[in-house]
Amino acid sequence: LNSPQDITIKMIQDTAYQYLQLDENIQCFFCREPTRQSIDELVQIAYLEKYCECDEVEQLNKEIILLDGKLNETSDPNLKKENIKARSLDARVVKQNQIFYGFCKYSGPTGSVTSLQENEVTDFLTEAKNYLDRKQDLHFFAQIDGVAGENEIPLLKKQISDYEERIFVGNSEQVAAWITGK
Repeated sequence: LNSPQDITIKMIQDTAYQYLQLDENIQCFFCREPTRQSIDELVQIAYLEKYCECDEVEQLNKEIILLDGKLNETSDPNLKKENIKARSLDARVVKQNQIFYGFCKYSGPTGSVTSLQENEVTDFLTEAKNYLDRKQDLHFFAQIDGVAGENEIPLLKKQISDYEERIFVGNSEQVAAWITGK
């Protein structure tokens, strides 16, 4: 192979088949449990429940996305899937009549199966800024944990420097402290 474009679907299928033929103990080194990310999100949301001193913390189960400066329900039949860049929101937090929507991401060490897809976070932050350019009624946070993710926090914070009152980027401990201080 000379480039990733040389990879065919047949090659991917053959490789997957070979992995499935291995002993299960060896498979663990090549495969990840498919709900891994959602487990991390549950832990991150549970952290907010315990440490935010909030009225309500809710996992959203992929029901709401930010698109074109608006909150949209993913079940909306008028929503064009090809226009969606930002991933769905993961958490909704209510504290003293203030509403916070969050994007949770865990990113293990660089090169691991949970490495940070920076464009996911960037798309979320862009859509949050678009929303706040229209309305100033909500707060948004990107809750990023794990070695690789936390290394990117300073760069991500630069993207929201003009919105720091309403958008926050940090790890679970920092997000909880920010919400508690609001």
